[in-house]
Amino acid sequence: VVVQDFKTSRSSWSDQQAEDQSEQLLLYADLVRKLIPGKKLRLQFAVITKAKSPKVQLLEASFDESKLDRTKRVFESVWSAIQSGHFYPSPNAMQCPGCGYRSQCDAWRGNSNQRLNAYA
Repeated sequence: VVVQDFKTSRSSWSDQQAEDQSEQLLLYADLVRKLIPGKKLRLQFAVITKAKSPKVQLLEASFDESKLDRTKRVFESVWSAIQSGHFYPSPNAMQCPGCGYRSQCDAWRGNSNQRLNAYA
């Protein structure tokens, strides 16, 4: 069974980039493994390069149980923070002007009546 994740990119991916970006693919594979136990799985990215002459790359990623466990712990931590109402700002000029969490970001910084002036 091939678990394939489609990605678009401005440039080609390397084998290392496929390994580095495999967390989401590992979660998909974990679900497939539970649905159809005993089947051999291959993890693969189909990377579509957006350029004048588009191309498709098929890159394999390895199944790494320790990386899967780490990814699950990160997701659990993030979900716990969301449920607890903890929002940690990560302001930047590209995202702040249209961000739907401006009030939470301002409150976190102690600026309940101010906007992030540097990015407003």
